[in-house]
Parts: sequence; structure tokens; C-alpha cells
Amino acid sequence: MDVMPTVPLQEQIDTLIRENIRLKSQLDQQEVDQRFLIEFSDKFATYTVGDEFFHSLVRYIAEQTRLDFVFLGELIEPVPNQFAIRTIALTAYGQTVGNIQYDLPDGPCEQVIQGQLSKYPSQCRRLFPKNQTLVQFNVEGYIGYPLYDTKGNAFGILTVMHQSTIDQPEYIASLLKIVAKRAEFELERTKYEADLKAVNEELLAKNQELTNRNAELASFSYVASHDLQEPLRKIRSFGDRLKVAYAPHLDEEGADIIDRMVLAAKRMSLLIKDLLDYSRLTLQSDTWRPQSLSEIVESVANELDMSIQESGAQIDIGELAIVPGDESQLRQLFQNLLSNALKFTQPDCVPHIRIRSTHIKRSDLPAEFLLLAAPSDYALIDVTDNGIGFDVQHAERIFGTFQRLHGQGKYPGTGIGLAIAKKITENHRGFIKAMSQPGQGATFLVYLPTQPTA
Repeated sequence: MDVMPTVPLQEQIDTLIRENIRLKSQLDQQEVDQRFLIEFSDKFATYTVGDEFFHSLVRYIAEQTRLDFVFLGELIEPVPNQFAIRTIALTAYGQTVGNIQYDLPDGPCEQVIQGQLSKYPSQCRRLFPKNQTLVQFNVEGYIGYPLYDTKGNAFGILTVMHQSTIDQPEYIASLLKIVAKRAEFELERTKYEADLKAVNEELLAKNQELTNRNAELASFSYVASHDLQEPLRKIRSFGDRLKVAYAPHLDEEGADIIDRMVLAAKRMSLLIKDLLDYSRLTLQSDTWRPQSLSEIVESVANELDMSIQESGAQIDIGELAIVPGDESQLRQLFQNLLSNALKFTQPDCVPHIRIRSTHIKRSDLPAEFLLLAAPSDYALIDVTDNGIGFDVQHAERIFGTFQRLHGQGKYPGTGIGLAIAKKITENHRGFIKAMSQPGQGATFLVYLPTQPTA
């Protein structure tokens, strides 16, 4: 039977002594760490944030370690795929000095940014001879600890450097680890604030640009409503005077030319008016009220009473929804739709226009509208007529400005009415589409939210 060799008693005692020393050293380090953590927490619990915090932090580390250089820096990318460190707070020999920026390659900071604690208590310049920062600062000892953002990426660095060998590197590394979390939080907070400030400044610039554009639009509106309309009024006035005063001296062709001139001036005046209406279609929050579509459509029908009587049209208006919005714009929306239905009628056919309203859930909207839809139920209002209709391939085209499917002489108008209808619908976070077949009338479907939307 084999006999286990006996370990001499003195050797066992020496082993126990070494283990006891190791455990005592570990306990002492834990006590130091705990004492430092309490002191650090008390000092910085309510400390000023931002740059003042960073400068106070590196000065505090310098006081505790008595090392020549302490800095906190952030990772930047001055040019694509080339990274550098820009210090936020830097002390030299215990005094705050100006910040610096240096490239990462060929130095221990590159290892730190890759997520590693780097400790080089001595011979640092010999190990990294190409690093100009170490040479410039005459660095012998170096310890760097990475700072992580909330996504787990190293985005900063906390570093101490000394012009001679660093004693107790484990203790120094432990201190850096303790303060790192607080530094990480503050660095990410300041970066977030800087990004937010940049976004706000860009937003202010865009708002100012929008204000300037609105001022230009107001100036244009004045020119269009006054300076452009005035010559047209004179053309129409002179044309009427020519016809009255010189009618006996004009042949049929001359009278026709004057009629065409006056008619063209009227069309131009109407076009300018429609363009102004389209350009002014904005929805102000102070005009947003619950609107009874039944009352609005009834009022529009009364305004169009002469056209309805002349055509003999039958208008069938059902019980319509109440929706939030601007009364004048909704009135214009249905006036354009009804006028459109009264305009494109079939010969020898009594116009019949039917208007109905249905409540639908957001999920029941057509698929093409779902991505842009407001978080609301919708009122679906369909305006159906028995007019001449149009080819379904033109269903989108008819909502564009100046889009006409028929010649100017056959059906009057500027080609902007349905574009205005679409713009008003969009102002109310709604949608509009058309369905038709030639000779079979047309249906316009208007979807309007039933709850207020932002």
C-alpha cells in the first residue's frame, strides 16, 4: 500500500502564514475601498453636474493618488474610421489645465477604449515608443479604465499617468473602478443634453425659416389678391365698355374677340382666387371645434340652391357624423365635392347626389391609409353621384392641382377644386379617395377622425 508523503510541519505553517497575509491584504483593500466609496459618495452626492463635476472628479482622484496626471476623456471620430480621445477634464501636478486631443493608435488608451483595464505601472514609454502623448508627458506609469454607455459600448476613459513608477497599481485601479459608474452616468447625460441642444437649435432654425416662408407667402398673397387682380378687373371693365360703346362698329368676329378676352380675364381671376385659397389652407388650433357635418352640408346645399334648381338635381343627405375640425374648411370641402357632382352631369339625366356617413374603426381603414392614420375612430362620408364618371386609372390624378380630365370649354373650372378638397382632408388628419367608371357616376370617400388629433 502506497503511503502519502508527509508535508513537513514548518512548510504547512509557512503556507498558512502566506494565506493569512493574502487574506489580510484583501480585507484591508476591501476596507480601503469601502472607506473611499463612502467618502466619494458623501462628497459628490449633491455635487454640481456637467463640466464642474468632471473637473472636481479628476482633482479629487489626483488628491487621493498624488499622481502627476489625471484626466477624463471621451471617444470622438474626427474623420471617418479614425478615432481619438478628447479630454473633458485634465489635471497636471494637482492643478486643472487646458484640455487636449490625441489619436488612439500605438498607445495604452487604444486598449482601454476596446474595453480593457490597462495597467502599466512602469516602463510605459519603452512599451509604447511611438506614442507621442506618452513621450510629451514623460510618462513612466499608466493606468486607464474604460467608461461604458448604457448600450455597453466604451465611449470614454478615466486615466492616471505618472512620471515615475506607480506604487500600489491594484489600489489605484480599484479607485478608478469605484468612481467610473458615476462618471459614466454624467458623461452620457451631458452627451444627451448636447445632442438635445443641437436638435433644439436645428428646430429653432427650421421654425425661423418657416416664419420667413410664411412672411413671403403673406407678401405673395397680397400681390396676388391686389396687384394681379387689379389689371384683370381693368381688362374686364374695358372689355365691357368696348362692347357697349362700340358694338355698332364691330362685326361678329370683333364682338367674339372681346367676349373671349373678357372670359379669359374672368378665368384668370378665378384661378388666382383658387390658388390663394389653396395656399392659405392651414389649420389653426384655435379654430378646432366639434362640427356637425349634417348642418354644414345642409348649409352648403342652400348656398348652391340656384345651381341645384337649374339642373333639377336631387340631393339626398343622410344623418352625418360630428367630427372635430375647422368649420370654414369643412364647408369648403363639401362645397367643392357638391359643385363637382353638379358640374359633371350626364345629358338628359336628372342629377342625383347622395351623401351618407358611417362610423368605422381605425383598423377598418383601407390599407394604404393605415400607416398615416391618427389614433382615432373615423367617420366615412361617401358622396355619390350619377354623373359622367371617369376612368379609374385617373383616380389619383384628379386630386392634383391643375388636373383636368375634360377640356376648358366643355366643363368650367380651374382644376384646383379637388386638390383643395384633398388638402383640407389632410389638414384634418383624414384621407380622401375616388371610385368611378365612365358613364356610371362617381363616389368620393372622405375619412375624417372622430376624436381630436395632434
